[in-house]
Amino acid sequence: WGSIQGFPRFLNNRAQKNLYYKFEDWFRKVLWLLNYRKLDKVLCMTPKTSVTLRSFLEKETFFVPNPLFSEGDNLNIKFDKTKSFDFIFIGRNSYQKRIDIILRNFFNALGFRPDSRLHFFGNVEASELISEFPDYKDLILNNCLFYGFNENAWTLIKEKLNPIHLVASEWEDPGHAILEGLWNKVPTVFLNKEGNYIDLYESYGVVIKKALEFDKETFNEMIDSASNEQLRSNLKKELASQFTISKVKSKLNQLLDV
Repeated sequence: WGSIQGFPRFLNNRAQKNLYYKFEDWFRKVLWLLNYRKLDKVLCMTPKTSVTLRSFLEKETFFVPNPLFSEGDNLNIKFDKTKSFDFIFIGRNSYQKRIDIILRNFFNALGFRPDSRLHFFGNVEASELISEFPDYKDLILNNCLFYGFNENAWTLIKEKLNPIHLVASEWEDPGHAILEGLWNKVPTVFLNKEGNYIDLYESYGVVIKKALEFDKETFNEMIDSASNEQLRSNLKKELASQFTISKVKSKLNQLLDV
């Protein structure tokens, strides 16, 4: 058996490529074909990875999600749309995370809720963003807070913030931070419909927006949807619960019987 935790870069048509990466992608393809084709079973973390690799390797693959959650372990984070909004970003600054979309939409949101803040959790620094996005220098300095990597980020968010999780990434898989937010019932707003994972979330009724240019009606509609308690409960039950330890054990037991 073999396990593949992420979507291989050489199968991602959107990944940035230069001469070095083109050579590396070719080399990795050769190695993968030589090695993974020898395995009896190939386990993949997401349905998309499983389907894509089944075609690439020309052998059977299986979707087995990462065991991210224990059934009794959750924070049940609250959101009050009458209070100031704390928009949150979790992760590092990479081309896949599309911080440009995050900043643009947060800037627009301030037109309707000027008391809002944007909180960065992860490997993101203010100086780095100012260098990359100089047009947003004042926004970054005056309206953004940076926490770095924090193992207790979700606990801090629950205790200190009134959170809305902004997502604009173009990951090929669902993304652990997104799933953790949904498991903890954090309102989640998707700002980039170009993400490869987006069909999965859209099928569960997650709020989908595309690089919004907010008007007041659109903004209020987004907040109403994001704060819908029943929607958030359904997302946890129907989607995030696929990544519990018990569900993963059950899936593996089924494979052992194949």
